[in-house]
Amino acid sequence: MKLTKVFYDGKCGLCSKEINYYKRIAPKNIFEWHDIASNPEKLKELKVSQYDALMYLHATDQKSNLKIGVDAFILIWGQLKHWKILSVLVRAPFIYSIAKITYKLFANYRFRKLTHCQMASRKDTSKIRRYLPGKRKRQGATPGAWRPGATPVRLRQY
Repeated sequence: MKLTKVFYDGKCGLCSKEINYYKRIAPKNIFEWHDIASNPEKLKELKVSQYDALMYLHATDQKSNLKIGVDAFILIWGQLKHWKILSVLVRAPFIYSIAKITYKLFANYRFRKLTHCQMASRKDTSKIRRYLPGKRKRQGATPGAWRPGATPVRLRQY
């Protein structure tokens, strides 16, 4: 039987507390937990960059379908006793829309505040705006690097 794989930021205090709680209450042989801040190697099989995985929670279901952000939480909650009701509630269209917006705002705020996330963003320059050193002019991004709705992250010029 394939397990649900969860890819989380183990260096984020809030993320770690939440995932550790899920680990304690989760039934055995349901989840496979991967701290991608410390060991990003597992992301290669998903073809997901560490930058993207640190920005939003990622998970794959038993059929290897990738779920990101709120959809990943819905997947996790749907397999936890007493959390299934939240999974059902969040799927309601109005609540789902609000949850996605709220999670995106929180994730972007958290990403900007954590040093290890900023370091990952500097390593993965294909996903961010690039600037030439000493120049103010924006250099073009790699074609296909931006997803619709992606929030650009600006780097400070040094």
